[in-house]
Amino acid sequence: MQGAGFLGNLGRNTLAGPGFFDVDMALARNLRITESMLVELRVEGFNILNHPNFGLPGQLLFSGIDQSGNGIPNPTAGQITQIVGTARELQFALKFRF
Repeated sequence: MQGAGFLGNLGRNTLAGPGFFDVDMALARNLRITESMLVELRVEGFNILNHPNFGLPGQLLFSGIDQSGNGIPNPTAGQITQIVGTARELQFALKFRF
């Protein structure tokens, strides 16, 4: 067991976090007003299923070293404390071409 503040011998990429899941969708409709005028209606949705995507767990076991050389435990070690990505977003657009 390594002491606090020293690197261990654990291999690379051994910490696997939760996956990322996202579904985006767009709907568009072109409406011709005259031969040379066109209106485009568009709706775009990002993360339409509103799926939460969690960040990586805390990787630091110790937050520091006290005066006697012992490690100060990190209270959030191994816990997921953040999310990544965004919540559901909708975007509407209207484009007039002539």
